[in-house]
Amino acid sequence: MNKMDSRKPSLAPTAVVSPRKVLNICVASISIASLTTSHNSAAAFAPLVPSSTSSAVQKSCSHQTSAFVANSSAKCRSNRIATRGNLHISNSEQRPTSLIPRSAVIQSYRVEDDQNVSTSDAFSFLPSRMSSMQRIESPSDFKSSVLDEENSLVVVRFSADACPSCRATTPLFRRWSRDKDVETGASSSTNRNKLEVKILEMPLNKATSSFIQDNLNVEQLPYCHLYHPKIGLVEEQLVMNKIDFNNFVECVDKWASGDVSPDYDSCILCSKDELIEDCQEWC
Repeated sequence: MNKMDSRKPSLAPTAVVSPRKVLNICVASISIASLTTSHNSAAAFAPLVPSSTSSAVQKSCSHQTSAFVANSSAKCRSNRIATRGNLHISNSEQRPTSLIPRSAVIQSYRVEDDQNVSTSDAFSFLPSRMSSMQRIESPSDFKSSVLDEENSLVVVRFSADACPSCRATTPLFRRWSRDKDVETGASSSTNRNKLEVKILEMPLNKATSSFIQDNLNVEQLPYCHLYHPKIGLVEEQLVMNKIDFNNFVECVDKWASGDVSPDYDSCILCSKDELIEDCQEWC
């Protein structure tokens, strides 16, 4: 009888598993389990990616997230509708340019703040040779610059910064004012019979609003007055475009050259030279 081998039975060789492989297997198991519970959490338990590509993946995810947020915000804004009476306005669509006519009543351009409009005017920073239009900021300035003028015709332009037609015609009046200054300096010694023309501007703001409407009866903008040194207000016109502007300039030139003059005659009652139309009902 053979003797039993006293040596222990040899074991099969054991495979060596690296720790990284074990970690990947564990992560994969957790990822599979999470997919059955929640779709949103699958990305949180994704397998490990090499460090060289982690930054690129992170940037791609951030771009996709920001794009999604932008699209969601745009949809929310487009669905938001403001209701004002019977008028429904969608914020996503472009609003109409204006629901008010270009020559709207003067109340539409009322400025409620107390800021000085002249300080916000971009032309106030230009040299005087480029911007010669003086601004009337108060009723007292109107009296001293317009009503107390004894030698010149005075054009007063009433405007507002919120008025589209006012902004469109402003360059025409500024150019006209510069030309009149040059013309006055050149013809002062040659033609003394021609009246000089001063061009002023009275902006609509909180300080001048009631005076312009109640005292001067101006109801629309942009509006112009022409004052004669001996008569007072002789012409008034709504100047909204270049055609209106040219017509008004032609009228002012006629008054300045003497083609249009006040019709004076001797009044029987008062024995003074007065306008015929003022004494017509008595004479």
